[in-house]
Amino acid sequence: KHILIMMGEHVSDEEVDMMISMLDLNGDGQVSFKEFKAMAESPDPAEEDFLQGGIPAHTSESIALQQRNEQAEKKREVFTRCVQTCRMEKEDVYGMLKMVKHKHSSSRSLSHESFYVGYEDICELMPAASLLSRSDCRTIFDLLRGGEETIDSRDLITTFTNFVAGFGLEERCKLAFDMYDVDHSGYLSIDEVEEMMMSTNLTTRDLIKKRAENFMLCADTDRSGGITI
Repeated sequence: KHILIMMGEHVSDEEVDMMISMLDLNGDGQVSFKEFKAMAESPDPAEEDFLQGGIPAHTSESIALQQRNEQAEKKREVFTRCVQTCRMEKEDVYGMLKMVKHKHSSSRSLSHESFYVGYEDICELMPAASLLSRSDCRTIFDLLRGGEETIDSRDLITTFTNFVAGFGLEERCKLAFDMYDVDHSGYLSIDEVEEMMMSTNLTTRDLIKKRAENFMLCADTDRSGGITI
């Protein structure tokens, strides 16, 4: 993203994710110089075969890429519609977190499992639920659950911070860090970083796992196995 900005291209995080998904043929979460150069020089990098020696149009890899892009676009569409329909503000996002914590207020402490909720819980958590169709609630649940019977409500909350106006980068980072640092240790492990990245990126868990590993190699400078805020 910083390289593109230096080149005069102002892009959002979502657009960067889309570019990586288009270019990252081997799924390692990184873009080689050749791939980046081809993107910069191509008149239409949206074409699947714009990379010389790239994958053919009908391989399993290209089909998986298309499915990822379609899911990401669907996620943007649904969350944008929900924010607009419910006229969501920052207070609504914090309100969802408060409701989740309140359900476990009798427990001594929160755990990662405390944040897992079902479909009916999602409908209750959504602000101005009467304005939102059950179909949209179901779509949100299906987009986030990955085939499981429950979803991590932190995924829901953190995803909304990407669509609700008023959330700056620092505030989004602090909110995410606090939600995943459930033991209040002041550190996040690689597993917690992976879980957090799943909420802030519109892509698959396999790709996020690789990104988390690369991130920890750079961020965990003292090799303690955890990172601070």
